[in-house]
Amino acid sequence: MWVVYLAVPLGSALMCYRFLQVAVGYVGTERMSGHAHGVAEEPR
Repeated sequence: MWVVYLAVPLGSALMCYRFLQVAVGYVGTERMSGHAHGVAEEPR
């Protein structure tokens, strides 16, 4: 049963980690990562 209770803080930690990854990427490039539906991607 304790494994189930560990899933909540583990999931929260992973979400915080992903948020920090996106925030650092946004500060570096000033573009959000991911894809917007209906918007053509710019050529690189």
